[in-house]
Amino acid sequence: MSIEQETITTINPEQRNVNGNLNEHGSTNETNNKPLNTTTSANVNPEDINFDTKTLRYIVAIVDQGGLSNAAESLFLSQPALSRYLKGVEDTLGTPIFYRKHNRLILTNAGKVFINGVRSMLHIEQDVLNRLQASKLDRKTTLTIAVQNLFARFLEEHVHPQIQKQFPDATLHLNVCSGDRVRSLVSDGTVDLGFFMGSPSENPYFAQECLFTSELVFYATPDSPGLAESLKNGFRLSNFADESMMMSLENTFLSRIQTRLLQESGITSPRIITRGRLNVLLDLIRLGYGNVILPREASHFSSDRLFSFDPPESYSCISAWCQGRTLSPLAQSYLDVARTAFPSFAEFSEM
Repeated sequence: MSIEQETITTINPEQRNVNGNLNEHGSTNETNNKPLNTTTSANVNPEDINFDTKTLRYIVAIVDQGGLSNAAESLFLSQPALSRYLKGVEDTLGTPIFYRKHNRLILTNAGKVFINGVRSMLHIEQDVLNRLQASKLDRKTTLTIAVQNLFARFLEEHVHPQIQKQFPDATLHLNVCSGDRVRSLVSDGTVDLGFFMGSPSENPYFAQECLFTSELVFYATPDSPGLAESLKNGFRLSNFADESMMMSLENTFLSRIQTRLLQESGITSPRIITRGRLNVLLDLIRLGYGNVILPREASHFSSDRLFSFDPPESYSCISAWCQGRTLSPLAQSYLDVARTAFPSFAEFSEM
């Protein structure tokens, strides 16, 4: 069915024959132009009209969806149930809202006035609710974020200040932890948002979005044979087969890539001198250690010891939140700011 807003021709009593049908002076036959529900016109006291929001939305849906059948389906109601809602409204108003013509529902003049008024009322109601929600957010809001160490300072310096301007009274809790821990906290809903190093191709148990993609690189130990060979004849990971390696903690995203790249280079049993989180590995590099695969943005050290893979080995910054959870306005704003800010992450890391 479809809904049309059509002017109804007023029929004088003398135009009807004894059977109630229109005579030759009328415009159509009553069987093709009749109210959807039979109501008795009467003077209605406005104070007696009291419709709840749900009922009003149901009636508007009949117009927007083009008929009872489509509206009932969109509202997850049976068509008879929706018809009862409509009849109740028309009985209360004392006038039909729709009439049926050639299997189509058409708004009566009264129906047009009613629907337009209802739309205005629903719009005002939603606007009030939005303002109340904004008022609550202005008074007190808390957002809990879990972030892998690599991205923590960036969020604190580039995202938090903008959020504090938008939500002056918001409280932001930043939990800096391993990437796997971030995933766990996001999956069980302990935190509102998570940011970690990962791959968009993963199939997690949470909703996620890729904010930034870069590459992993190899950072060599100074004065090592592998470094000398790489500077002379080009970088190959196999140049470092006999040297000690530093690795990320086992069963992490980074360690899995490190292991795969070593195996692809024929290094099946690397000489691992230590395993640690990314911040620990970076501290060891500052002390003069090396031979480690890590994100380019974490390796702002001597460029003559830094080598890219061919083809490039990518990683991404992933934002995530609990599957099925609707983000609060504050969480959505935080994600929007992070989405805008992260393209500058590479430049930030070089500072």
